[in-house]
Amino acid sequence: MIEREKDIFLTEQDFQLEKEWLTLMAAQYKKLPEIRAYTDNVETNLGLRFSQNDLVELFDAIVKDTESSRIFSHSPLVYFEKGHYWTVQETYNKLNDLSLRQFNHITTAENLKSVISGLAVRDVFLQEAEKLELHKAHSFTERITQKYNAHLINLSLENCYNSIPLDDINRLQNIKTAYLNFRNELADKSLIRIDSLAVKSFILIQQALL
Repeated sequence: MIEREKDIFLTEQDFQLEKEWLTLMAAQYKKLPEIRAYTDNVETNLGLRFSQNDLVELFDAIVKDTESSRIFSHSPLVYFEKGHYWTVQETYNKLNDLSLRQFNHITTAENLKSVISGLAVRDVFLQEAEKLELHKAHSFTERITQKYNAHLINLSLENCYNSIPLDDINRLQNIKTAYLNFRNELADKSLIRIDSLAVKSFILIQQALL
């Protein structure tokens, strides 16, 4: 192949199909500078200061897997402008809430400091959101329900797939079988029952009305 060209313009049909997503993405990109500026301002107002020695020890313990009783220490690790602080143990517990992707970004002690600062800012956001009662908004509760259901499904499927040994020579086929059995079991235990005769009758009635 000598050359490749790509048409970056959308057809009207493509635009209509992706309009909602494109509108959302455009709005997000427009908000990014303001969000970043607000986040930086919140972090500045927190006036965070770190105990460097404790920070390095915590980094070695969680990243380099160095055994240390210091991670359970109640000595201050992060100081806030208003006088309160997070102990080493408190900070360690908060880091456990990170996703695997976020945790993998911790590669240096300085990087760990940035992550902890992000957690402090997140706490401020959560407190403000609670004051505004955003957690009671319909859009929020609906989103949480969707995320929760998706998490349960993924967790169930992972357990289903993990039941098949990695050295199983027919693992792919057995995974498929395990999934089908899991799906059928859910269907059998479902409280929803559909009478096929009633469905056919409904269709016939609708056709007669037309």
